[in-house]
Amino acid sequence: MMAACTSINSSAQKKEEAAASATSEFPSGTATHSSGSTNTVTSYQEYFNWVRKPENGLEVSKKLGIFEYTLRYKPVLYEVLFTAGRTKWNNRRLINERVKDLSSQQFFLFTIKVPTNEATELLKINLTSEEEYKERVNYCSFHIQEDLFLVDGNDTLPCSFAHFERAYNNASLLQFSLAFPSRSQQVNNKIFICRDRLFDMGQINIRIPKEVLSQIPNVNQDQL
Repeated sequence: MMAACTSINSSAQKKEEAAASATSEFPSGTATHSSGSTNTVTSYQEYFNWVRKPENGLEVSKKLGIFEYTLRYKPVLYEVLFTAGRTKWNNRRLINERVKDLSSQQFFLFTIKVPTNEATELLKINLTSEEEYKERVNYCSFHIQEDLFLVDGNDTLPCSFAHFERAYNNASLLQFSLAFPSRSQQVNNKIFICRDRLFDMGQINIRIPKEVLSQIPNVNQDQL
């Protein structure tokens, strides 16, 4: 039976243990970079495309057993452009206001899939009962947020928002839109932590290095 039915540690205990495990796997350094990038693009479309290109390093995958866990970092401007839609990209004032409103958060897309078994609904893998299936759906919808953390520099941050995006036409993929507080003004290594209670795969750590994050381009608004 899924671990959601068992007793769990307090949030404070989980946060402390997750941070200790993550930093032992990925030792943190003291060197930092400025928050500005020297890369510049001349349009929102160019920026949007840059963020989505896997070769630019903002999307990192980790395989464990039959499962593949993927994390994509979504800069605030990208999140604003994505949610606003292209028809509003010419409204620079609106875009800038939304970026300002969301600047206290940092955004990610987290997916779980089994690449070799796309015909099977992921939530039904290794089921022991129909009741467990309902528990898994409930956990993804309401409780997975409690098991997600982000190590950002010296801070271990709880997940402030987790939305389960049910893809009924692709049940072999689980997808979550996530947000974490943004407290640092510096570019740090980001270590995403997921305590997998869906499939009992233990703690999943996914690291996006600061060297990649520091390459995210700025948009030259004078040329928009």
